[in-house]
Amino acid sequence: MKLLILLFIPLFGLVQPPIEWEKTYGTVGNEFSVEVQQTSDGGYIVGANVQNDLLDSFDDDMLLIKTDASGIEEWSQIYESGSDGDILSSVKQTIDGGYIIAGSKLTTTALRHIFIIKTDASGVEEWSQSYGETNTSRALDIIQTIDGGYVFLASGSSGPGSPSDIYLIKIDGSGVEEWSQVYGGLGSQNPYAIKQATDGGFIIVGQTQSSLGSDGDVYLIKTNASGVEQWSQTYGGVENDAGRSLDLTIDGGYIIGGYTKSFGPDFNAFMIKTDASGVEEWTQIYGGDTLSLGSSVIQVSDGGYLFGYNTFLGGVSSWDFNILKTDSSGTEEWSHIFSGTGHPAEDEQVNSIQETSDGGFVVCGFTESVDLFGDDDVYLIKIANCNTESIDIHTACNNYTWIDGVTYTSSNNTAQWIIENSLGCDSIITLDLTIDPLLFGGITDCIDGIHIPTGFSPNNDQNNDTYNIIVGQNVQAILFSLYDRWGNTILTTTDKKFEWDGTLNGVPLNSGVYPYILEAVYVNGETEILSGNVKLIK
Repeated sequence: MKLLILLFIPLFGLVQPPIEWEKTYGTVGNEFSVEVQQTSDGGYIVGANVQNDLLDSFDDDMLLIKTDASGIEEWSQIYESGSDGDILSSVKQTIDGGYIIAGSKLTTTALRHIFIIKTDASGVEEWSQSYGETNTSRALDIIQTIDGGYVFLASGSSGPGSPSDIYLIKIDGSGVEEWSQVYGGLGSQNPYAIKQATDGGFIIVGQTQSSLGSDGDVYLIKTNASGVEQWSQTYGGVENDAGRSLDLTIDGGYIIGGYTKSFGPDFNAFMIKTDASGVEEWTQIYGGDTLSLGSSVIQVSDGGYLFGYNTFLGGVSSWDFNILKTDSSGTEEWSHIFSGTGHPAEDEQVNSIQETSDGGFVVCGFTESVDLFGDDDVYLIKIANCNTESIDIHTACNNYTWIDGVTYTSSNNTAQWIIENSLGCDSIITLDLTIDPLLFGGITDCIDGIHIPTGFSPNNDQNNDTYNIIVGQNVQAILFSLYDRWGNTILTTTDKKFEWDGTLNGVPLNSGVYPYILEAVYVNGETEILSGNVKLIK
């Protein structure tokens, strides 16, 4: 019998989870974090850009910060191409434990070129490579492919003032280019994010300015594994709309996060859900009357979405950001607003979010509220996995004492159990208990003591044809010996589940009385010797 003990579960989806910790990182100058990813050791890698005014003459450099699971910095590395302006756009951990960085560098001719860096697990550079050196180009996002190589998404044009196109470039594990594809139109195309699709192809989101009668539309492109376009879709109205972030959804479709000016009083953050062919299923707009720009979206393990967007408060030059949790239809469940604690003109912005292995979330961006000089610092936030639900599966012979101290049986199957942790979150535990003696070898294992039948009838009538004793769960070991009336040994066994068919060396014995001696050792260390007779009846 299976008992499902259900506990009282309130509507936790409406409760805002607490902040587990917040960390900032920075020295002299500005540091802007771009992307965060949880690493294989449970820590985090943060990709950022640094502008150290005192030490580097206003040059921009790339920065990696590696932390442990609590956000404590383990190491950091700065990367320079030798140019006056290096910009990091994306970082991912690689299958060898190292990291791949995508961005761009500024050349001596004021052109920007794609710049890719591969590091080891400690951030030490292994190789770097430039691409697109015949025009101006920059990498926006990078992913590792299943063959150990990489695909990066880039924007490129023939020169300043020229329309930009979307580039998809495949390189091997050493940075050698294998193929490239270009997606263009009458106007500029601006890419932002890429994912590898479940079929091995790629899905790209960005903005196209090639739509007639529109300042810009959300642009979704699906390719095969070689980057050849299979289909594309645009979304938006006559104003400026763009997709800034993308994730695959569990139903095979896609979720897009970005901004729209076509469907609100000002720029508003919005999410678009599509099916596997890019056909729009629903759109949700957020931010109200406040200027809001979506920056990062993911689908989370409960089927809902986590959306990060920045809001401009107006009046003074100040940005805050909102981390919004929705259900699978985009309806808000809870939100966290992050606002500066100092001067109202101080900015806080979000650029990247990710669900963590413990079911919580990590957020990265930058803040001006900590630095004494008002400079920007990398801002890393861990949101707790609050109000979790889990199932505690157990099987038992006839009863089970659970973590609440209550013993459950087949006639006692109600309970409530909620554990509150140090963060004030409730962990809801459901006991899935199966009471079934047969899973433990039969009803014999659910009783105590030893029960010895006095006879059996091995006549092949399918009824009582074998002889066995019943050994309870408190018996550790037995020695059962059976004799004929002259004292000759017929059977000796230590098997608590033995069966005797009334034969000796395969030859059936005659009807009669057969003496036995049973020695038993109990789990508490006590011993017992029992004796008697077994009647064999034909």
